[in-house]
Amino acid sequence: MVEIAGIRAAGKSGTKGDVSGSASFVQRDVKAADILVLDIRNVSAVFENALWSFEQTYMPHFKGNGRANIAISEGHIRLEFELKKRIRTNGENKIWEPVLCLNNRTCSIGQLSISFEGASRLAWIANKLAQMLKNPLRDYVVRILLDLLGNKSGWLLENLNGILSAHWDLILKTTNLNIVSQAVIISEFRLFAPS
Repeated sequence: MVEIAGIRAAGKSGTKGDVSGSASFVQRDVKAADILVLDIRNVSAVFENALWSFEQTYMPHFKGNGRANIAISEGHIRLEFELKKRIRTNGENKIWEPVLCLNNRTCSIGQLSISFEGASRLAWIANKLAQMLKNPLRDYVVRILLDLLGNKSGWLLENLNGILSAHWDLILKTTNLNIVSQAVIISEFRLFAPS
């Protein structure tokens, strides 16, 4: 689901989960804090035959290797972008221009399963540990994904701001937002939110 300037596509009934062929548009009041929302649901990924190996070099010596199958389902990623203004200096003139900044990012994973294959007893132990630690492993993957989204937000924002720069007049008129009255000012080089 993509919502820009308070307008999002919805199914016939206007409900969120309806993904039928015919879509209508639903508009709500727009705030600068959520001018663009990307909501990605039901994400799943399968990693088959990933190689793993383990060696403990002190007593008792353990060594093992094999393959692992990893499945992630019911994933959800939400990115909320806010509208801010920045000053661009053109000679002695100061020009206010709108820019997107990453305001909020959330991620969740409903199910995570890991199974290890291998000839050693270590695969059996790894499978038991993976089953017992399923929730902490899922939380760890979510934290890694959130860190990645934060670290890569500069690239994403640079591209989004490049695409939207020619359309800000239309977007601001549609949303009835006035960039000069926005209270938040950012410097020219701070285009992404801190992680």
